[in-house]
Amino acid sequence: MVEVAYVGSAGHRLPLLRSINQCPTPSDPSSCFASNSAGEFLHPFEVPSILDQENSANSNFNSLQVRLETRTFHGLQLSGFYQFAKSIDDSSSLQPQIFLTSPPLATLVVADTADNPDNFAGVNNISPTLNLQGSLPVITTRPNLPQDSSNLDGERGRSDFDIKHRFVLNYIYAVPRFAPLVGSGWQLTGITTVQSGQPFTVYADFLGESLRPDLVGPVPINMNNPGAAIDNGIPAGFPGSAFSFNSTFQLQPGSLGRNTFTGPKLINFDFALLKDTRLSKREGANLQFRVEFFNLFNNANFRQPYSRSGLFFSDASPNFVALFPELCRLNSSGNATCFLPDPFFGQILQAFPARQIQLALKLSF
Repeated sequence: MVEVAYVGSAGHRLPLLRSINQCPTPSDPSSCFASNSAGEFLHPFEVPSILDQENSANSNFNSLQVRLETRTFHGLQLSGFYQFAKSIDDSSSLQPQIFLTSPPLATLVVADTADNPDNFAGVNNISPTLNLQGSLPVITTRPNLPQDSSNLDGERGRSDFDIKHRFVLNYIYAVPRFAPLVGSGWQLTGITTVQSGQPFTVYADFLGESLRPDLVGPVPINMNNPGAAIDNGIPAGFPGSAFSFNSTFQLQPGSLGRNTFTGPKLINFDFALLKDTRLSKREGANLQFRVEFFNLFNNANFRQPYSRSGLFFSDASPNFVALFPELCRLNSSGNATCFLPDPFFGQILQAFPARQIQLALKLSF
């Protein structure tokens, strides 16, 4: 049986997060954080982000799907599926971010700037050392907020889970009874999955709010090089980088779109060898021995690259600006906005499991 179909769907009133007191991107960003000579905030309620969870996002999905199924033919049974698809939305989920700013750097920024410590703690909430343990969450740097909460149209792009091509084939082959040298009751089974990568966004973080940079040149993307998967590993905004933060130094959104780039593909073969031995014809007892291989060929299937380029913070002290002049820009009021590049930017820090083999015995009666 062969089935070819167009499958589509639309979603409305989907959940998203929006900052309802986002800084209106003035020429002097520090005006959003006005303080007196003692460094005390004059308008404390303007400092923390006030987030509104609303049902205002939209999505659409379009796909060509091909399905193949066969009856058992000389012991072989096949089931295959291919999908060519595209999913577009304004917001894909409310999954929170996991950041990897080093604790010493976080302490330095909070101690030597006028940024709100609670807000900064929110964007520096987990250690990379802990994240690299297998029992903890997968590292993700997906932005959680729009870069401009007053312009949700600017967030329209490929869904975080969009997969353009996906092919799955599963098969079962029953070795003919009394085959030479191997005996009866053998089966070979497997599932093969091949799919293209999922999209990701390059951005900088300003106390929880994401700001995408301007694109000033072609961006080399090499998902086979986990040490420099994005832009040859050059820190964003530095000489030779394809990204510019001239706009974002003023807390203004850049021209780069959401989910512009595509992450690593996935190729996986799961395979199993089974042997059935009937113990009693009368009672129907059967002993099954299984050898199962997950990721049979031990393909290196990488997870998404770390795409947060760094942190912005405002009202840096003169001491900090003097220490890192290349990272700071003075505005018309003489206050400084500084950018701290993330040391993990462009790297792939995690992968799907390597080959695993397990043995099993199953008794049925």
